[in-house]
Amino acid sequence: DVDPDDLVMAALIRCLERGPLRSIDDPRSYLRRAIANLALNERRRLSRRNSALRRLGTNRSQGHEDRYPAEETALDSISSADRALLYLVHVDGYSFREAAALLDMSEGSARTRASRARRRLRNELSEEMP
Repeated sequence: DVDPDDLVMAALIRCLERGPLRSIDDPRSYLRRAIANLALNERRRLSRRNSALRRLGTNRSQGHEDRYPAEETALDSISSADRALLYLVHVDGYSFREAAALLDMSEGSARTRASRARRRLRNELSEEMP
């Protein structure tokens, strides 16, 4: 769950980074809206993550390594940067542009790397599956 204090702090930081609040007509409403938007974004992120976990059929009490050894082996076949990229895009729901910015690469590079990583995963899994 999302800690309300963390949401308030994150909203304040974002607002202050964008410039002085005195240039805003109603700073109180602006901050309220910023907090509400952050809460909504976090709820969506958690919902996407939980949906991905349900699709994978993972159970938090049992690690995915134990239930999906072929998938774990396939994931080991790609670089940690590619794993991070795929996680950000397909689990956390970031856009390629956002994920690329977080990983300090261009959006085009992120798309190419993700495509190649998915192809390697498909190839690795098709070899492992009877």
